[in-house]
Amino acid sequence: MLKLLRTDGFLAYVLANGSTFAGFQIRIVAQSWLILELTNSSFMIGVINSLTHFAILISSIPGGMIADRINRKQTSLISKFCVSLVAIVTAALVFTGYVQLWHLVIACILMGFALAYGNSSFEALMFDLVGRVNFYRAVSFNTIISSIFSAVGPIVGGLLVVRFEISGMFILVAIVYCISWLSIYPIPSVSRRTSNVVSLIQALRDMRDGIKYSLKTPGVNWVIVMVGGVMFWGALQPVIPAYTRDVLDMGAAGYAYMMGVSSIGSVITALVVFVIGDVRKKSLLLVVSVLFYSIGVVIFGVTESIYIAYFGMFLSGCAGALIITVLFTLVQTVVDETIRGRVLGVAQVGMQLLGVGYLAGGLIAEILGLSLAIIIPAILWVLLSIFAYTASREFRSF
Repeated sequence: MLKLLRTDGFLAYVLANGSTFAGFQIRIVAQSWLILELTNSSFMIGVINSLTHFAILISSIPGGMIADRINRKQTSLISKFCVSLVAIVTAALVFTGYVQLWHLVIACILMGFALAYGNSSFEALMFDLVGRVNFYRAVSFNTIISSIFSAVGPIVGGLLVVRFEISGMFILVAIVYCISWLSIYPIPSVSRRTSNVVSLIQALRDMRDGIKYSLKTPGVNWVIVMVGGVMFWGALQPVIPAYTRDVLDMGAAGYAYMMGVSSIGSVITALVVFVIGDVRKKSLLLVVSVLFYSIGVVIFGVTESIYIAYFGMFLSGCAGALIITVLFTLVQTVVDETIRGRVLGVAQVGMQLLGVGYLAGGLIAEILGLSLAIIIPAILWVLLSIFAYTASREFRSF
């Protein structure tokens, strides 16, 4: 453990990643509530929040190719700077009272393209720093810090809402993203990649090879499918703020606290994983984690008690940390090193099916009601996980 913590650049990476997670969490809370105030529609929450993920979806494959060919630190710096700039402009619009729905649409799209450019490079940086042997423990420690940031962020945001209304939370998003950008500077450029210019044909071949490897390699293809399963997590996100307001009768601060409790559960689980260290049968652990996550959100979605809802979110947070740790580990440790960046790009495409989930969750909520919009995605995610585990011997071996 001490060797891991003494790894040059690792703590700076953890700070950058924790800030990114916190920024994402606070931004979703703030933006979802603002959209709810502007439109009074769960569906519109899903539509607008999905735009970031669709922008990442269409540009993640090139981002993976960039991660394999261009210096990963420099790529990450450019990406985080652009994200910070979008967050600062958005916060200024909200603070001055000039924000309109179309501003959020443009901000979400720009945020998505900025993230897609550097996501694969940034994720690959941690493997470059710590190596394969220490990677699982590094991911679990990283999850601890990210979960702490994600827990504290919404809670602090909730306090700012009480004092400054929703603009205080958007200002916090901008500050946190700037911390993420600046934290990358101390990270050493351990990657030996240089900014070589390649032809369009070679770039397209690189992207094709990454897609082919990801989808045709036994076991790896099911890891990618499980990454895509996060769309069911996405389906829950536009529903939670409306359920918190309309069923639990809680305001913006209460919604922020609810998400904070979920992140506290993630912190506890991540600490346990870090202490235990590497485990075998990660694929089985992933399936069990999805099961318990789904149980937690179903508990949240069928109760009118604030305290039971808190318990449901806490349980889902505990399981969510395991899902994140296992998925991030598998994506980078079961693939060939020479193509890892491109596989991460494909995984990013799967991750951005969150956008489809946002749309589906908002639509289900409008048609069938809030509770069913929570229960249906939870059940489907469990069924997908069980099917993946039973369908592939190679996946079960991970």
